[in-house]
Amino acid sequence: MTPVRDTWDDLREAFFALRDAVLRARLAVADAPAYGRVHIVETLTDDMADLAGLCEEAVALISLDPDDRPVVLARCQQRLATARAQYFERIATYELLTDVLEVGRYRGIGWDVWAQNVKDAIEGCRAPLDNAGTAVVGSLLEIAERAAPPPVRSTTESAAPAAT
Repeated sequence: MTPVRDTWDDLREAFFALRDAVLRARLAVADAPAYGRVHIVETLTDDMADLAGLCEEAVALISLDPDDRPVVLARCQQRLATARAQYFERIATYELLTDVLEVGRYRGIGWDVWAQNVKDAIEGCRAPLDNAGTAVVGSLLEIAERAAPPPVRSTTESAAPAAT
């Protein structure tokens, strides 16, 4: 029998990568030029802080390697679902990213570089979000495999006579 692989390390790595990507995006937003603050910077700062908090909660949950993995995994999945909603509904929307680029074009030197960096950093969170979701599914499958009873095999031979 092939041993069931332990996907907890994959899960942990995926959430660490997500946390790091969100941190990069958060720092890109915070790196706005000091002159002429605009509302979009404040909005993005708040939304990125919320997203970072959700990622930190998930990382804290899986970092302990708990005995009760199904419960921890469910809580981690809740954080991930909320983070995905936050990301796709408030942060990585077409409208918001277009507005960020418009601020860069309108404000000029300094802001144009900031806007492109923010857009790139925000878009850089998409793959880690997807990878974290894949890692959650992998861990769920592992738990299911471990919980499943072994297959039942018949030990009796067929009662049909052999052909001669």
